[in-house]
Amino acid sequence: MKFFRYIPTFIILFNFANPLIAQRNVLQFSANHYATKIKKEDNKNLNANFAVLKRFGTAPMTVQFKDISDGEPTKWSWNFGDGHADSIQHPLHTYEQPGNYTVKLIIADTSGTSILSRSNYISVVAVGSCDTAAWPLQGDYIYYQIIGNGSGYVSGNNSFGDLAKASFFDQIEMETTLIGGIFDFAVAKKSMASNLPVNFCVWDENLIDKTPGNILAQTAISISQLADESGFGWASAVFFDNPPTVNQSFFMGLQLPNSPGDTLALYTNYDGDTETGNGWEQHNDENWYPYSDSQNSWGINVDHAIFPLVCHATGISNHLLYQNMVVYPIPASDQLNILLNDPGLIINEITLTDITGRVVLRKVCNTFLSAEFDVSRLKSGIYLLTVKTENHFIHQKVMIDR
Repeated sequence: MKFFRYIPTFIILFNFANPLIAQRNVLQFSANHYATKIKKEDNKNLNANFAVLKRFGTAPMTVQFKDISDGEPTKWSWNFGDGHADSIQHPLHTYEQPGNYTVKLIIADTSGTSILSRSNYISVVAVGSCDTAAWPLQGDYIYYQIIGNGSGYVSGNNSFGDLAKASFFDQIEMETTLIGGIFDFAVAKKSMASNLPVNFCVWDENLIDKTPGNILAQTAISISQLADESGFGWASAVFFDNPPTVNQSFFMGLQLPNSPGDTLALYTNYDGDTETGNGWEQHNDENWYPYSDSQNSWGINVDHAIFPLVCHATGISNHLLYQNMVVYPIPASDQLNILLNDPGLIINEITLTDITGRVVLRKVCNTFLSAEFDVSRLKSGIYLLTVKTENHFIHQKVMIDR
């Protein structure tokens, strides 16, 4: 999920009637969903590092680990956090039971060793129990760069000294457990001098002023991990040690890094892609404001690319479910079956979109009531199924797991 982030459509938003907004002007960068590869810099110093494409899924879950360490290691020692280990460079490991797992890699050469441990790096859940809320992002992926009397990013680090960015979520079922979230960064850079952790948080809603209140859960990820994942074109998944159960509206976001050179900025959608944007920010005076606040913030309605990972006792909760369509099995491994309960509808086209917004499968049908969709070549993950009829677009989240 890597994008060419600097081939933009430029739209400058000015509001001269308010001097604060004149300071907080923005330049809009569109993002195209094309894959690219990270270029690894030559570095002879031994520095352990690793990456995986899949960090969240249902048990049993097979994960391909890739060593991306600097230097020229000759030995590898992996600890997968479930009592198993391996000593090859790029191991393949299957997690049989649900749980959060800490992964540790030790590399060595003739001069010494280097160790990297990532807490709660892999999260495995029971079949059909979890889903991503608020996915997909409505509209297109873009980000806003600040111009004029300021610099940086609306949805990240900037010269105004913003402390945190968060999204508001108000349509969550009762007794929902938040195990973590997916954060898609447009910009993720670290300085050469530090590798400080970035805190990801869930806040409850202050019922008096409707702003982020108490922290319900938090976890930390090193900025180097975020930069690596962004460089590979992946969104970052974070998992909480003690997942909270929420029964009301909440905020999910991150506290921005404050070390010079460390920079993060989330993707958003276009202003107006959503009627009421969920983006919020905490200013350097510790007060919170929604992006839509034209007096204190940007006066724009956008959503962050933040997607809570939620678990339910009764299986996948699908807020995009169209009641006249049945899709089975969920999760699917080889084939999806689609059934429309309205005899007047004709299925014209079916598409599957991955979490980056890229269409991975398309099928032209022109059939009544039912259709089959071969998904045997797709990777495990969560996708958006779109069924086009003569007068409707019907959406549903589906999970593919094998």
